[in-house]
Amino acid sequence: MSTQQIHAAVLHRVGRAPRYEAFPAPEAGAGEAVVTVAAAALKPSDRLMADGVHYAPASFPHVAGLDGVGRLEDGTRVAFFAPRAPYGGMAERTVVREGMWLPVPEGADDVTAAALLNPGMAAWKTVVAEGGLSAGQTVLVLGATGASGRVAAHVAKRRGARVVAAGRDRRVLDELVARGADAAIGVDRPHGELADAIAAEGPYDLVVDYLWSPPAEALFDALMRVNDPARPIRHILVGMAAGENATLPAMTLRKAPVHLVGSGRGGRASSRRARRLSPTFSTRRSRASWSSTWRPFRSPASPRRGRARRATAGSCSSREPPSGGGPAVRGYGGPGGRLGRGGQRPLSMRPEISL
Repeated sequence: MSTQQIHAAVLHRVGRAPRYEAFPAPEAGAGEAVVTVAAAALKPSDRLMADGVHYAPASFPHVAGLDGVGRLEDGTRVAFFAPRAPYGGMAERTVVREGMWLPVPEGADDVTAAALLNPGMAAWKTVVAEGGLSAGQTVLVLGATGASGRVAAHVAKRRGARVVAAGRDRRVLDELVARGADAAIGVDRPHGELADAIAAEGPYDLVVDYLWSPPAEALFDALMRVNDPARPIRHILVGMAAGENATLPAMTLRKAPVHLVGSGRGGRASSRRARRLSPTFSTRRSRASWSSTWRPFRSPASPRRGRARRATAGSCSSREPPSGGGPAVRGYGGPGGRLGRGGQRPLSMRPEISL
């Protein structure tokens, strides 16, 4: 690593929040490129990384952040992902392998692109690359009121599918229906009622699951009733916002041909195929809106999985906080954030993805 220094959000051990501090500047090796970071998002996956649950660093210190938006050394504006360890997105500069980025059109601002990068990639990867959804099929988005769930519903509808959106936030469900979803299901109800509601909108060809746990258990109950044994169902687990464990009855697999798979880093969606996403950053329907406030940085408590499940993807404002400070670590998302500029932290950024 270089003797030059950058400022970054640095993790020092599992279960501890990152600290804003100096870190050796990255240097590009063969087949790599340095990115000057403009904005990054704090997502559930970043919190799980800090907690050692998912994407945990193999060694410390390690910069937080799995992706972001910035510029290559030649000035090209890109959305990047999977920085080379020990670097991450929440830093002034980071380093990534060649091709691990998407071009960002000049019509999209850095913050919007950063906020949409992770949920947009997850949604496209699940619905298109892994789910193989085609026109005329029916998809259930379990957790459709989250940022990625909303994008998934939008992507599925644009592919000509029948979309059933399920989630907790009734306001967002109503908005999804107004924007094209064919049906909406509130998941905050007893197991039997939820299973009945899911069954009433079936059968299904694809399930995109951001919740897992009790909602998934209700889904398994419903699938045994409505799906034809000759009609395969691809159930892709993307998140676990409702909990880490679920009971899967054996009869679900015997009565309904469920193919249950997990979606995470890597997989079938290559960076080349993911480049199809880049035009969506510039469309009006892909914009996000949010508000932010600043307060002095305080010693944060250790991140918890429960808090990670509640986090909402988002990003930071590039404006200066009330007091001055060092260079920007311009990444943030969701309430309770801990990263900011010169010892500041932005709070309460909750993007509203307009689909």
